[in-house]
Amino acid sequence: MGKPTRSAAEQNELYTTYAQEYLAHKLINQSFTNAPLFDKLLNRGRDVGGAVEIVIPVMDNYTSVGGWITRGTTVNVTHVDPFTNSRWTWAFRYEPAYLDWTDEQQTEGDGAELRYIEESLDNCMGRHYEGMATDLCAASTATNGYNSLVALIDSTGSIGNLNPATTGQSFWAAYETNSIGSFSANGVDELRRAFRTTSKYKGLGKVDIIACSKVAYDEYEKSGLALTTRTTNVGDGRADLGISELAYKGVPVIYEPHMDALESSLNGVMLGINSQHCKIVKKPGDAMKFSGWVDMLPGNKLGRGGTIKGAYQVVLYARAPHFKLTGITS
Repeated sequence: MGKPTRSAAEQNELYTTYAQEYLAHKLINQSFTNAPLFDKLLNRGRDVGGAVEIVIPVMDNYTSVGGWITRGTTVNVTHVDPFTNSRWTWAFRYEPAYLDWTDEQQTEGDGAELRYIEESLDNCMGRHYEGMATDLCAASTATNGYNSLVALIDSTGSIGNLNPATTGQSFWAAYETNSIGSFSANGVDELRRAFRTTSKYKGLGKVDIIACSKVAYDEYEKSGLALTTRTTNVGDGRADLGISELAYKGVPVIYEPHMDALESSLNGVMLGINSQHCKIVKKPGDAMKFSGWVDMLPGNKLGRGGTIKGAYQVVLYARAPHFKLTGITS
């Protein structure tokens, strides 16, 4: 027997009182994926005012210019400027929402039109959210976009108007290891080295999120299973062949689906992020804000349009306490 089909007209019954009698109206997401890394950084982010630039003071002079003395020694009091700053510009993102006039005419019944508008806005917000999560985990920063983490967490390159290749700015570099290969053979040692190196800086704390693409996550779990004795509950005959929560030295190891696209060029990827010093900043009152509906007839469309928009940037307060491991294979 063939599968039942619905015409476009019948599909519109979703928005009628009749449909509400036998089908819960709330549309169920079929495509948007979880974005745990984006969620964590956004929740730990901050609102920042200002106009053209975001300026973050950075202490950069750490080499001693003093010395040992004896009684009567003349000292050389040298002026040391202890500060510089990183500078970041805003990135602006929008997502369009549209209400077609013909669809509005077919939303009959108590509250049906309101639900249609709400669902349209929910979908618009989902696309805005999905686009930001995708660009956060992209291999490079999108044109006019906010910074991708792979570009930020790097041992080379200018970012935030500072460059580790510039004299006096060597501190502005993350820990990076490429071409790790087999995680079971090399990954554990590389992860240990990365964690130790990024945890040594006074006052900066340590990595508190380790985000993985699918290969890196699976290989990390397999490595843990190989080192862990799994037990079977003899009483009811059940065995758990997985690890419910992965961690490294107490730091959560999470799977970020939006990092999977990196594997086509980088193989498995692990990003160690210190969220105290990596922030999604947004302008207060201008993040995920709806513009309001406007008549689209001047644009030769029978309907109403609007946008969800915002001003954002991904910034580093410090670059050294983060790491990037790539090239992970089974």
